[in-house]
Amino acid sequence: MERTPHLENTMTPGTFHHHTLNPRVNFETVVNTASLLFFVVLRCAYGLAWIMAGVTKETEKHWWSEPGLFLRQYLLEALDKPNVVEPYKHFLRIVVMENLLIFNYTIPVVQVIAGALIMIGLFTLPMLFVCLFMHINFVLSGNMNEISLFLYTAVFVLFIGWSKTISMSVDARLKSTRLRRQGTQLAPAGVADSEIAVNMRA
Repeated sequence: MERTPHLENTMTPGTFHHHTLNPRVNFETVVNTASLLFFVVLRCAYGLAWIMAGVTKETEKHWWSEPGLFLRQYLLEALDKPNVVEPYKHFLRIVVMENLLIFNYTIPVVQVIAGALIMIGLFTLPMLFVCLFMHINFVLSGNMNEISLFLYTAVFVLFIGWSKTISMSVDARLKSTRLRRQGTQLAPAGVADSEIAVNMRA
């Protein structure tokens, strides 16, 4: 009786080399994975920082329990600072001071909502612009500290690595679902029918 040769005996040096892992490919995979995780973690940290900024406005500065008190004092100090430009001082007097309570209740809510949406990656791009706008106003009012510097730097890093920033996000999931639906709609009828038949047999 003829014996069937073992599968391992049929492997040639070429096929063995083909199955050998390429160190360069592994290194690139590690680097890509690490950079992706970096941007995802940075996005979550950035969102969390804005959530905390909104929450501490009540827990530490009592924006809601003592409405207008802290914000009015903050604005008066900003108006007296020499490093605040006159056009922005005019904006603070005419717009913000005249609508103090609106800004008092709106700013913390917007900070918490924007931070939460950035963390989960929903409406990420517009929320980043909202946070950047708030941060620019914070800097224009004459304040810059370590947290402010981190937020200002982080948002531009997130913009630079945008393709990785939205990884593991709701936005990426929705985009993938939308593209899959468009691909199904644009597929030829014969292809779609054959896929349905295969699924039915399965």
